[in-house]
Amino acid sequence: MEHLLRQTYNLYRDSYSGHRKEIWALAILTFINRLGTMVLPFLTVYLTTILGFSLKEAGNPGWCFRIWLARRILFGWQDD
Repeated sequence: MEHLLRQTYNLYRDSYSGHRKEIWALAILTFINRLGTMVLPFLTVYLTTILGFSLKEAGNPGWCFRIWLARRILFGWQDD
């Protein structure tokens, strides 16, 4: 099992070791940016259990995000 993990790690390392620092920075920042979408389900739980919002009120931020995301997809990232 250890040999398989080491072999997989070496394959991964060799595949991605030739990229420039700018590419790695972009990949890491994109990953961090995408982590923000994981907040929405936990925000809903927090709003309902701790702050006492109704489910409809707590779901509004999620719907706003989905509408914003659909607009970005349909109209080609015109957020500026």
